[in-house]
Amino acid sequence: MSYRLSYLSIALLCASGSALAQQTDARAIAMGGTGVAGASYHQASFYNPALLTHFNDSDDFTLVLPAISASVADNDELIDGIDNLQDALDRLDINPTAANSALAKQALTALDNNSANMKVTLAMAAAIPNNTLPVAIFARGHLDANVLTTIDASDIDRLNNNNTDLLSSGSVIAVGVVEAGITIAHAFTLDSVKLSVGASPKFQQIETFFYNSSVADFDEDDFDADQYRNKKTQTNIDLGVTAAWENGVVLGVSAKNLLSKKVPTIQVKGIEYTYDMKPQYTVAANYHNSWFSANIDAELNSHTGFGLQDEVQWLAAGVEFNALNWAQLRLGYRNDLKNYQQNQLTAGLGLSPFDTLHIDLAAVYADKNDAGAALSLAFTF
Repeated sequence: MSYRLSYLSIALLCASGSALAQQTDARAIAMGGTGVAGASYHQASFYNPALLTHFNDSDDFTLVLPAISASVADNDELIDGIDNLQDALDRLDINPTAANSALAKQALTALDNNSANMKVTLAMAAAIPNNTLPVAIFARGHLDANVLTTIDASDIDRLNNNNTDLLSSGSVIAVGVVEAGITIAHAFTLDSVKLSVGASPKFQQIETFFYNSSVADFDEDDFDADQYRNKKTQTNIDLGVTAAWENGVVLGVSAKNLLSKKVPTIQVKGIEYTYDMKPQYTVAANYHNSWFSANIDAELNSHTGFGLQDEVQWLAAGVEFNALNWAQLRLGYRNDLKNYQQNQLTAGLGLSPFDTLHIDLAAVYADKNDAGAALSLAFTF
């Protein structure tokens, strides 16, 4: 009767069209998600286009392939709760006793108004730095999947009568944003300050997904069905500015997704959700030398993502210790100024033998039910 709901099946729901993701650089993620003033030039397309001018004389070409990350926030232990309910309903169908009915009711009430969120990320980039017109191409995306439960009070009476045909529902609401574009930048000197400006025009495909079913009958085979999807396409642009001094101080400002877009889900039982893409503005500062780097990024405006959660606005900080350009240790911290999301600790390691192969790992931790990880590979020539 029941179908197991897993994080893997949720991730697969957008695999045919939108299983790419947003910011994915493990180096920046390990430093609290900072990068608007301190990301590497080959990650400029993901953080601040103006950073494409921040390269060394020995840099000729860099390929990032792949950069991937994933995070899960399930503070209500919703996924396990749905599995527990489905197991209890199966037992009640097979053996309709008072004890099994009580276990099913307990499992059902434990799901009341629970939610979980999962994000999966993937990206690639190729950058060609030069003093005339540095350029990069990139592709990236964002999958943000939410699972919600709504409990119908009349289901308690149904379970008292050993009736497992429940009205309580579970929903999967997701958005996938796939984008590809080109980054260009230009630098000029004003007194002792290197000023850089950059832009990333891009093409975007935004796809929303809304699936709703009885909590007893979630069918992951339905997650790929086109009838639950709504898709829109548009062009957009990111802009960025940096100011760099010879003492290692860099200030940066980025403006992402300057063209707003609203994409609703399909309607299910008269209900729909809307993904509201709005511009995101961030200011940042970086200090670096041959063995140390420190970043702080502050979002200037709040955002709600898919509109299923309260507004968040991140203030993030991170540091990197560099051992002779061969190995790096990174630490970071993220604080939600709106106090909706839990504060996050981040950490990561980097290996960069001969400054040619770059392997970066990152971990994000808020609590045992809210964590993430990232991996990036880059090849520099």
